[in-house]
Amino acid sequence: MSFAKHWWFEGVAVALLWIGLNLFFVDGMERDLAAATRAALLVEGAGTQARGRDILLSGVAPTSTAADEAEAAILRVPGVRRVVGRLTERPVLEVSSVEVAKPGVAGGVERDVTPYVFTARKEAGAIRLGGYFPAPSVRVAATDLLARFSPGNALIDEARSGHGAPERFEEVVPLLLAGLSRLSEGVATIEDKVVSLRGEALYENAALAIVRTIQQGLPAGYRFDSTLSVQHAAPPLDPAACQQEIRAVLASETLLFETAEAQLYDSSLAFLDRLVVTLRRCPAIDADIEGHTDNIGDAATNLDLSQRRAQAVRERFQSAGLPAERFRAVGYGETRPLVPNESGEGRARNRRIDIVIR
Repeated sequence: MSFAKHWWFEGVAVALLWIGLNLFFVDGMERDLAAATRAALLVEGAGTQARGRDILLSGVAPTSTAADEAEAAILRVPGVRRVVGRLTERPVLEVSSVEVAKPGVAGGVERDVTPYVFTARKEAGAIRLGGYFPAPSVRVAATDLLARFSPGNALIDEARSGHGAPERFEEVVPLLLAGLSRLSEGVATIEDKVVSLRGEALYENAALAIVRTIQQGLPAGYRFDSTLSVQHAAPPLDPAACQQEIRAVLASETLLFETAEAQLYDSSLAFLDRLVVTLRRCPAIDADIEGHTDNIGDAATNLDLSQRRAQAVRERFQSAGLPAERFRAVGYGETRPLVPNESGEGRARNRRIDIVIR
């Protein structure tokens, strides 16, 4: 009897101690979560609410980056084990449940996404992202790449944050998106370590180059599958219409080179493809590829640089299947500016490649 009484009093003491620690922990945790959330979102309406071992988060995030930062801030709060659901900027931060694991308490183990899928679809002037990103840095790198490689396409980011990405996933995403940017339309997919690209290339040599680049760049252990068709050729153009079309394409974007070098940026490949398609519609013409620079630096150096850049474009045309003898590379250096070199904007316009029918 005395042993039973002793056990009962000890049980009550332990229970009261557990309740006190629990209330202290949850109260402190909730204050930390509220501060972290408001600091990360930088918007009105951010808030947290404790419901047992869950924390409900709500608010408005201006961008996907801000939503990712909110998640990261929450995960840094002591006691938070994982974020379940997702945070989005469109247009209200969705209510998400944050599971809290108290120190020393089992459970709440984070689970990996299986299978781990990432998708990008290009159609109707837009690129739509879906599936999962493992970290905010991977998302930012992907969206920055698309802004450079596909500047004329709207970006719709519907991908969520999820753990469990395959090894070297962050290297595969930009490789696949760079290939997708050269298609008129298509779908790129990563499912665990199986990579696929489906869609329509602008011409046959472009399709071959896209597949070869992805195959050579994939890390060991990944498998690549592709099904690319080729866009139907448009009707031929007469020389006058051809020159007009070339000027329209050149006015829409700028071929970008490495600083003080003749090496083209990879982000210009899709633009070059558009030029090639236009020139394929002009089978009867010969043309000069003219290289031009601004007036910064030595005139002789600029002349040599403009010549090498024009030659680099000529070689790209040749690799795309255009007859090399139809094109002549000519460098003019700083001698033929379009506008005065008195401003940064003016100098940027003067650093250019022109294609002039002879």
